[in-house]
Amino acid sequence: MPSASQFVSGPPGDAAPNSGEPSSGSYAFRYLERLTDRPLPRREVFERAVTLMAFEPGEVIFESGEELPYLFMVLRGGVKVGDETRGSERLTGVARVGDLLGSLPSVLPVGMPDLIAGHVAESTFEPGPTWGRTNRSAIAIVDTVVERLDMRVLTSLMQRHAAWAMVGFHAMALHALGQERRARDLLTLSAQERYLNFLVELPELIGLLPQKDIAAYIGVTPVGLSRIAARSRR
Repeated sequence: MPSASQFVSGPPGDAAPNSGEPSSGSYAFRYLERLTDRPLPRREVFERAVTLMAFEPGEVIFESGEELPYLFMVLRGGVKVGDETRGSERLTGVARVGDLLGSLPSVLPVGMPDLIAGHVAESTFEPGPTWGRTNRSAIAIVDTVVERLDMRVLTSLMQRHAAWAMVGFHAMALHALGQERRARDLLTLSAQERYLNFLVELPELIGLLPQKDIAAYIGVTPVGLSRIAARSRR
């Protein structure tokens, strides 16, 4: 069985975490700078809006329905993301080291929701999001360290500097590509193939997540997951 230590390695060279203290020379800035072909101006403004935070296993990073204008960069550990569907929460994503984590309705710039057609955010069975509030929850799977980024500061930088605007575009494009791949896998792969993909891509989660979470992530029932796992072992 994989140990938790396989899930907690962080970016090399990062200082030891001190929850609640502003970070110096944030990993998030270095990550974002790689998304553009030019130096990012006003680094000091960005860095002042970054806070290093630590969470224990099972601790909530944010809950659905919060006013939370922040993104989180995972430095160490891992986070499970849950969406509430018909009164119960289901695992819909996992954030690992180097991933950006957040809830889009809570970080969109003021005025942007007015430009979005209603059918984009709503469905027949699920209500639309409450703009300005999170529509998902995030819980630490193991001991986890994140950098909290103030989206209000990041938005201000994107409005004033072309290099920061390009960073925002590239970050959103990467997010969209990841969501597209996950949607395609759920629609085109068999349950067996999705399970095998999970074993290859997220082996460190076996033994750390309950079966019901893994089942929800690959889109099957817990009973279905047991049958798939048995067939795979054979």
